[in-house]
Amino acid sequence: IDSSKSVPAVTILRVFINILTTICILAVDFPLFPRRYAKTETYGTGIMDFGVGGFIFVNALVSPEVRQRLDLWNSSFPIMARQLLSVWPLIFLGLGRLISVKATGYHEHVSEYGVHWNFFFTLAVVRVVASLILMVVPVNNSWIIAASIGIFYQLLLETTILKIFLLSGGDSKDSRVGFLNANREGIFSLFGYVAIYMVGIQVGLYVLKKRPLVKDWINVA
Repeated sequence: IDSSKSVPAVTILRVFINILTTICILAVDFPLFPRRYAKTETYGTGIMDFGVGGFIFVNALVSPEVRQRLDLWNSSFPIMARQLLSVWPLIFLGLGRLISVKATGYHEHVSEYGVHWNFFFTLAVVRVVASLILMVVPVNNSWIIAASIGIFYQLLLETTILKIFLLSGGDSKDSRVGFLNANREGIFSLFGYVAIYMVGIQVGLYVLKKRPLVKDWINVA
């Protein structure tokens, strides 16, 4: 894959998702914003739910794994250390948001990510976890990882008390005692987000594959 080239459709999709996300984040705190577009509390899907999933997906489309940045994998510098360095701005932004929200008393929905968790932490953890997985699993098998994670997580929800825990807390009274209990929505949503990221990598490998000849596109069709 030639990382110097870009696919216009992918660029447009990334721009659309970023604009949509920005508008919704700014508008959701105003009464004029329709509540049906906000994130759902328990079941269902709103446009902001689509936004966060789409944001993860489009980031995966142009990830280093998709662009086959061999310099990242062949470097003498440990790959894990490189990934941690690449996500430190996200961790910094997450801590900044956490401190600013708590310090100013700005209203927040703890049922979205939890008491301390936020989407910046989710982005950082997803990037690191995906890189760890792809250190042992071929990138071309990302769809298998995505399907496995999705099926495993759904089985956990349906066959264990995890669903009740996520909806009602450890004591079934929506308590927020303990770090895991306080941030259960954000932490356990990582299963779904990692699966989406893996799907994005698989789609990115297909979409961004260089096809210089007409017959290559005919074979795709």
